[in-house]
Amino acid sequence: MYGTRATIALLWLAAAGCSVLPGAPQRVESPAPPPIEPTVSVVPDAVVEAPVPNVWDSIRDGLRFTAESDPRIDSAANWFAQHPQLIAALEPDAERYYAYVVSEVARRGMPMEIALLPIIESTLNPFALSKSGASGIWQLMPDTAQRYGVAMDWWYDGRRDPIDSTRAALDHLQYLREYFGGDWLLAMAAYNCGEGCIARAQSKAERRDRTYAPSFWDLDLGPETSDYVPRILALARIVTRPADYGLDLPAIAPTPPFALTDVERQVDLGEIARLTALDHEELFRLNPGLNRKATPPDGPHRLLVPAELAPDFASLIASHAQTAPRWSRYVVKSGDTIADIARRNQTTIAAIRSSNALRANTIHAGDALVVPARDARALAGNPLLATQTGPATTSYRIAAGDSLASVGRRFDTSTATLKRLNPLAQDGRLRVGDTLRVPATAARNARARTITYRVKPGDSLWQIASRFNVTVQEIARWNGIDATSTLLPGAQLNLEI
Repeated sequence: MYGTRATIALLWLAAAGCSVLPGAPQRVESPAPPPIEPTVSVVPDAVVEAPVPNVWDSIRDGLRFTAESDPRIDSAANWFAQHPQLIAALEPDAERYYAYVVSEVARRGMPMEIALLPIIESTLNPFALSKSGASGIWQLMPDTAQRYGVAMDWWYDGRRDPIDSTRAALDHLQYLREYFGGDWLLAMAAYNCGEGCIARAQSKAERRDRTYAPSFWDLDLGPETSDYVPRILALARIVTRPADYGLDLPAIAPTPPFALTDVERQVDLGEIARLTALDHEELFRLNPGLNRKATPPDGPHRLLVPAELAPDFASLIASHAQTAPRWSRYVVKSGDTIADIARRNQTTIAAIRSSNALRANTIHAGDALVVPARDARALAGNPLLATQTGPATTSYRIAAGDSLASVGRRFDTSTATLKRLNPLAQDGRLRVGDTLRVPATAARNARARTITYRVKPGDSLWQIASRFNVTVQEIARWNGIDATSTLLPGAQLNLEI
């Protein structure tokens, strides 16, 4: 922890001294005794314990906005001080990924406040998934990820990958900075709500105050974005002086603990764990972008492995029997049985069940299965993803006001996926009481955040729903009110965002 950083120890030793005594009368017949050499005590140099290198030192050296002052920063800093568990929650994910994030921010010459964004966004949890569909340590939305070339498919979601997501997030932040004329605070605010949101707020501020190019502090923004930048700057203040807030920062080495290795082909993560004697869960934690139990057939063919293992990794992989492709994706069609699929692919029912964590032979049209090749072993279980420990789908009964879009938000999936799983819903029309099949995967990894919102004069349920990207019906259900209710200023609403 930061509070246990190395201290300077000084050792003080008293040097032996000698006193000058009055001499006796000199006698001629007695020669004076030879002078006595004083005993000299050698005082060793002060022992200085070298400070332990720490990633927080790199952050402190690169902060640029510590002089910013606003009551919102003070409030946010005090809030962090009252919730020390949030800083403690950074471990152990911070130990895996954070040094890489900080090194990339430094390499691009960006202010180190940028390196604090993923702490605010996700507490560095790569499996964090918001209700609106943002994912990974940087909480990238699908459209943003696609804009910057991040792959997202059945095998792999680069938003959870620390390499791909960091590149995309920093590219996006540099774009936003240029969009707002070099203003990093506006860029950070736009990362939260979009450049259009900030541009509209700027236009309003210019009309209201006749202020040319207003700063972040001049803007009238929604509560989440209004507090977003102050939270980042408050965290920067805490990183600078953690003891002032009674907080300890986890000790994190400044060098990434992993190495990027090229495996050149599809591999079974469980088999890699066995070859390298790595803990199975740790291997998945280092490679959180993998949706399945293997690397994608078409790439990226790479793995993050502990740095100390990298020198021997290539030879280990070279000795591993090659079969390509080792697994394929198969979407179940109407009338398919697991026995039919096994026979057509020259594999076994047991191998398909093991590779898909199926508890029985029951499958449904629209299910996507990993099918092992004839000479590929059944895949080892992924201990982190719900798809490996439970059914691929679950059921949801339609309530009044539901739509495919609102159900998709609730279960963190797309309307296209819902239509594929539910042929009767192709036209998007739902009837109260109908049952939909929905993915039982991402919803289990979602970390919904419940906030309390105080109603302001002029607020309506529709306005609040639009602001927080939820539906009126959801707000009504969360608070036990009617969807047509009139809101009184000062009333409090619980929102799951």
